[in-house]
Amino acid sequence: MKILLVGFSKQSAEVLNTLINETYPDHQCISIERDFNNMLRLSLPSSVNTKHSDAEILVLNLDGVGMMTYGPSRIKQLQEFIKLRAVLFIAKADLILWRQANIIPKEFAVFLKSPHTRQEIMQALGHVIKSAPNLKRQAHHFAPILDSETIIKETINPYRGTATQDPNQMSDFLRQVVGKYFKIPQGTVLYDLLSISFHNIPIKVVAGRQTFYLNKAQNLALVQNIDRLLDYLAIAKNYTTLKNVIEIQPIMYEDFDEVIRIGTHQRLSLNTLLWQLYDKVLPDTLELADVNLLLKIKYMPNFGLMSKVPHYTHSLISSCLVTPKSIATLQVSLDQFGKPNDRGILNRVFLLSILSGVADLDVLKESTMNSTISPKINIQRNEGVNKASSTGFFKRLLQKLHISI
Repeated sequence: MKILLVGFSKQSAEVLNTLINETYPDHQCISIERDFNNMLRLSLPSSVNTKHSDAEILVLNLDGVGMMTYGPSRIKQLQEFIKLRAVLFIAKADLILWRQANIIPKEFAVFLKSPHTRQEIMQALGHVIKSAPNLKRQAHHFAPILDSETIIKETINPYRGTATQDPNQMSDFLRQVVGKYFKIPQGTVLYDLLSISFHNIPIKVVAGRQTFYLNKAQNLALVQNIDRLLDYLAIAKNYTTLKNVIEIQPIMYEDFDEVIRIGTHQRLSLNTLLWQLYDKVLPDTLELADVNLLLKIKYMPNFGLMSKVPHYTHSLISSCLVTPKSIATLQVSLDQFGKPNDRGILNRVFLLSILSGVADLDVLKESTMNSTISPKINIQRNEGVNKASSTGFFKRLLQKLHISI
């Protein structure tokens, strides 16, 4: 059985070839040189030499073929290149999106994150070798190669485990929700930044002297200096003349990968960065139409990387991880944190969850379809709650022990 190495440097290919010959001496191992496109960037080999077309197994280094990050448009490229072969995929980045994209049937694909040990890669290759003989026998069960539009619609969200709706439709819905229900001040830097959350392809954003890159498909952000960026936005928030210096430009996946390769930008979770960006430019309190919207959180932002996050924010957000909560329900919780009837703060947290991408848009969309005018809530505490609010824990304990204080 022939094993073809793709996307490896000459030195790495030689090392891997030696390991394979030692571990699986009955198999022939060959490699092809890395390929570059007309912009001198790494890419999939344009064609595989005829003498290599009979290779039944591929060991594919995604980084070495210019696919350092996941992109829906790249699925078809991989499918056309792989054809009827079992594959060991290797990459430095998180492989969960690649794994769930169904490039080839799961039983013929193994995904390995690097760096890895010698034992790990040989064990992974062993699984691929074992599955390869069954590949051609099951060829008639293979699904046809999908076009890019279908691929995007059927891409799996790694945080939910179920197929999401068309990303473009969800972006349109997001625009509608923000414009219809939230009263955002016009003529501010916030208006320029809102569209960041609506892009489904990688984008480059220039804010003052700071440049950062966002890739929603990979949930990844690349930032020059997060502190300087946030300082600039805090200033720009109050000066309408500064809003025109913020530029948003769509870029290719290859351009995003190139920034990663150069290594001059800090890598952050996209949701964590967006929360901080919008936190700087949103007004301190925010008005929201009186409707029964529901908030469900898919996963928590990394508040540990943020500074000056109000103490009640973590509790409010975490309470929505399992069960969707309405504004009215969250208001009762906020009241217990000493913010009685402060809807402006709650509305702000609600919008931050939506714009940062941690809110479940399917739940939100369903709630907009069933939304009605929210009833006015008369919050009444019972005697025990009133007593707990007026005295501390230790004071009440001493009183029970009949110790004067």
